[in-house]
Amino acid sequence: MKLGKKFIIIGIAFLVIGIIILVIDGFLYGNPLSGLFISLKDLKVVNITAHQGIMISNITTKSAVVYNSTSAIRVLQLFPNGSEMPVEQRYYEGYYIAFVNPPSVLLYNNLSKPISVEYAILPIVDKLLNYLIYFTVGIILGFTGGVMIIIGIAFYIRKR
Repeated sequence: MKLGKKFIIIGIAFLVIGIIILVIDGFLYGNPLSGLFISLKDLKVVNITAHQGIMISNITTKSAVVYNSTSAIRVLQLFPNGSEMPVEQRYYEGYYIAFVNPPSVLLYNNLSKPISVEYAILPIVDKLLNYLIYFTVGIILGFTGGVMIIIGIAFYIRKR
């Protein structure tokens, strides 16, 4: 079999496998960020008095603390040894977002008045990471297949 035909056949195989991986990825994981917006409908509402906080425990994976409040509160990562560390926060489209690790976190009101906070804890790593891996592999295989088909066609035309 001529080299051009081999490249075309292998390129088509790569392209088809890449498309299959992307389709399977879409069915398995959909849009991993859509869960974020669905979960925001189920925000828990708590009132935090001045200079007090609420502890959220049983966080099992890297998660996003997403909350809506009249003003920013302190989000503290709590560690098993009793230490704590402030977590960096971002404000995005009406919500404050802080990324935290297991096992627990403290939402602390350091203001001199009570505030109402709507919050959700959203696990993010597993679904998003798997989605990105499959998506990247599918794109790379599809792109490689397309390039191999073009090279195969060029070899095939050149040999004629």
